[in-house]
Amino acid sequence: MIKDFTLGIKSYIDALHFLWKRKFWLYVIIPFLVFIGIYYIGISLKDVKHFYLPKEDDGMGIVIAYYFLDGIILLVVFALLNFTRYIMLAIISPILSMISQRTEKLINNKKYGFSFKQIIHDVKRALKLILRNIILEALTILGIILLFYILNIFFEKYTNELSIIENIMIIVIAFYYYGFSFMDYSLERWKIDEKNSVQFIRKHKGLALAIGAVFTPVFHYLNEFITSYTHSTDHQIKLIFIIISSALISAIFPVWSMIASTIAMEKITYLNDNLNEIEENP
Repeated sequence: MIKDFTLGIKSYIDALHFLWKRKFWLYVIIPFLVFIGIYYIGISLKDVKHFYLPKEDDGMGIVIAYYFLDGIILLVVFALLNFTRYIMLAIISPILSMISQRTEKLINNKKYGFSFKQIIHDVKRALKLILRNIILEALTILGIILLFYILNIFFEKYTNELSIIENIMIIVIAFYYYGFSFMDYSLERWKIDEKNSVQFIRKHKGLALAIGAVFTPVFHYLNEFITSYTHSTDHQIKLIFIIISSALISAIFPVWSMIASTIAMEKITYLNDNLNEIEENP
């Protein structure tokens, strides 16, 4: 586990070469624009409900329809403004797939024929995996919260210590599932099914933790920062600067993490011992 974790951290250093020397920074443009677009739509929708307000002489049906649609818009706005990065990560999954494929090609000159059908398949699997991991991560975290709630009842004197341990466990879980998502792009390309992919990543959980340990803090806590700053300031220039800076950082880290994950996956000896399980694309 320690060996895999060290490999993951070193791969981030190696990935910097690919990011700048191999012009992978060009891929940053698309997620940057996606982030700005999602956030702009969210801001724009905030004012939609002011375009029409029910009048006193409107029928009950119109009033009910208004408040129903208003509720849906509020939920959409909340999702767009508070989960911008997660939505962006799902939308740019085809880009991440291409980044992983190109990285592998540069490492070992392994070529894959372009297939739009394969890209769609990769995207479907990525989205399915994101949804699966979100559910499992949420259930695991809820289980941890419940466990420590019970422990706090019996060990009230150690509340602070238990709180620290609880937070560390939740952070580690987040590291694992984000790393899982990045590693699966390579496994999907090698035609390893979902069941074997889960087994593979569990075996190399140290690598998943390393990939997530670099990606998650910026990806997650930057989101909390911009959300809190948005609600606490009216200074438009500062707000625009924060949003653009946040969008740029949020666009760089998925690309960087995807390169690092692919480099690390290529170096794992497990793959060299099990080449018969890997089937190249035509």
